[in-house]
Amino acid sequence: MSNFVRRIVSGNKARFKDSDLKLELDLVYLTDSIIIMGYPASSFEGLYRNRREDAKKFLDTRHGNDYWVFNFCPWKENSYDPSVFEGRVSRYPFPDHHAPPLAILPLAVREMQIWLAGSPNRVVVLHCKAGKGRSGTLACALLLSLDAVPTPPKLERSYTKHEWNRLKASQVIDAVEERVEVLEEAKQKRAGATSSALGPLDSVAQKDLEEFRDASEWTKVEAMKEDLPPTAAPIPEQIRHPLIAADIPSRTTRTPPLDDVLSLHTQRRMKPTTGGKKSPQGVSIPSQRRFLHYWSQVLSDTAPPGFWSLSEPLADAPPAVPKKAVIQKVKIRIAEPKGTRFRVVKAVNTVLERTGQGQVPVTGAGDLWVSLASYDEQFLKTLERWEKHTRQTHHFGQRKEGSESLDGAQIQDLFSDGKWDKGKMVQSFAKLGLADQAVKIEENETNAPTLSYELVPLTDAEWTVVQKAIEADSGDPSFDMQLEDHASALNAEGDGSGIIVDSTREIRIKLYMGRIFMGWLWFIPAFHMQGGEEATHFKLTRKEIDFPLGPGEWLINVDVQMKWCS
Repeated sequence: MSNFVRRIVSGNKARFKDSDLKLELDLVYLTDSIIIMGYPASSFEGLYRNRREDAKKFLDTRHGNDYWVFNFCPWKENSYDPSVFEGRVSRYPFPDHHAPPLAILPLAVREMQIWLAGSPNRVVVLHCKAGKGRSGTLACALLLSLDAVPTPPKLERSYTKHEWNRLKASQVIDAVEERVEVLEEAKQKRAGATSSALGPLDSVAQKDLEEFRDASEWTKVEAMKEDLPPTAAPIPEQIRHPLIAADIPSRTTRTPPLDDVLSLHTQRRMKPTTGGKKSPQGVSIPSQRRFLHYWSQVLSDTAPPGFWSLSEPLADAPPAVPKKAVIQKVKIRIAEPKGTRFRVVKAVNTVLERTGQGQVPVTGAGDLWVSLASYDEQFLKTLERWEKHTRQTHHFGQRKEGSESLDGAQIQDLFSDGKWDKGKMVQSFAKLGLADQAVKIEENETNAPTLSYELVPLTDAEWTVVQKAIEADSGDPSFDMQLEDHASALNAEGDGSGIIVDSTREIRIKLYMGRIFMGWLWFIPAFHMQGGEEATHFKLTRKEIDFPLGPGEWLINVDVQMKWCS
């Protein structure tokens, strides 16, 4: 019964069944050295997630002391003592469903690489809560940092018995069909020729083909094809031939293509689908995929000039990106809301206003507005100091030798006390609302009306109301100064032209209709800014927004207008 419940909770993720250990876990071997699993839970949570003792038994029996666990859950979300896995646990926490601070990627990847380099038998075990988004993001970050082509597992231990038998059957089928194809070609070449004109090898081939088609082995092969479980797509070449995958030549480029890495993660982490349906993406949150793209740019030395540069800039190199940018406005286009759902949204907003249950006050029910937020500034600075200190001279994915300590602190203690993740890790610093209730009605090519909302920084009076509400809700005294700093930044240029931000910082834009959540997005402005004084338009469609739920389903696109500070 418990496994039935766990399968429901796992959803469309693949599970691993070890018949020898009599265990079934929300777990998969992404490669022979990378394991991804769901959270190892205890007590009541263990009834529907991986039981902690089962996960430990699985890892101890299969890998002995050759595994190291990487936990991406914040302390306030889920935690356990590292002694559960004999101290072989490292934490790199960030909130569920969010993009990570970019500096966490190299810090975690470098530690993983150090562990794996110690022995070919070693594995890293990555988990968050569901073992999908955050774990997948970090697993893909590791694969991107490798010099060789990432391939599916080659070892039998990395597959369930059912998967392994399927792979071997696939190999047999491929070999048989290839042989039939060769024999058919030989037969076609003989068309029109007399038997006396056939050479000895052709005669043998013709007889071989006839005997092969009559043999019982052919019937067995056809039956094997029918017994194979359905897949979402043809089995990739590396997976179809796991025993010879080592023969695949390495790429000449240092960084594997991101699409290949994401595809490998999806193929391994998600269940096969039926009826030709497309498998859901493994790393499905657009912002997490966006940050992996940033990471691939950093690794391939195509990031904005001066962003985490590995070397000193040359005299004729393009100038480094300016540190400050201005977010001038956010334009949101939605399909004209109609029908029952729109009436429900209006009713919910009205109830929230009358009961005072909304988190922050806004100018009216149904208005669109956005909140800007980022990770704690001191947290980001700490991460970036460690990233720069541990950076290998010629490779972002590798840790510099002897860089484990900095100013008397040890890198393994960075998250040991929960200083950065016991409380709220993401903090709001500004709001944008309607400019004089300006809503434009536009017509598109289908003559369907769309609504265009232009959101600008709130006035001082509106900001004061929002600020007091957030201060009361946060209960964090250190938050007051941050709010005041950002409030004064609204008019830093003297004309109220926008919100000044650090262009290299991770920023979240959260969308609301009244008090109802519409979706959010994470981005780093520097990766999208254009040169010169012209404004940059960072435009995203609904599919590129995280969790476009409820009224978020009406979204058409979001356009963030930015420019460099003069």
